[in-house]
Amino acid sequence: MNAKFLETLQGDVASAQKKAPFSFGVVVFVKNEAGTIGRLIDQVLQTINRRDIFVMDGHSTDDTVAIIQQKNVRLLSDNGKGKGAAIRFAISEIDRYVLVLMDSDGSQQPKEIFSLLAPFESDKDVAMVVGSPFKGGSEECSRSSQEGM
Repeated sequence: MNAKFLETLQGDVASAQKKAPFSFGVVVFVKNEAGTIGRLIDQVLQTINRRDIFVMDGHSTDDTVAIIQQKNVRLLSDNGKGKGAAIRFAISEIDRYVLVLMDSDGSQQPKEIFSLLAPFESDKDVAMVVGSPFKGGSEECSRSSQEGM
């Protein structure tokens, strides 16, 4: 893990994104998550700029869409053909060099976004980084970044 890259991204959200050597965005996948999506968007907003947050709705029937609209982030609707199709749609429609994909169930922590981006800066041949909740979740990711791994 490139500790220098992570250090350059400390501070306020706007300056952190200006220092990143590539464009990136976060895509949050939701379906009927009215109870959690508002809080998750607020957490992501503490990490990155509003213009780089995209929420892909899977045709929610509760108040999820209304909450997303109140948060004033980009709302996309998937084609109803499953999460794999929604991911492909996000990749084709969102113009960013790197996309961080998150579920809205709280299984991923927005504070770990820059740890996931660090390998792209340190190795130009990196094509994908995957975080694993089975390896200790966010605590594991935080500990690894502190150890310089």
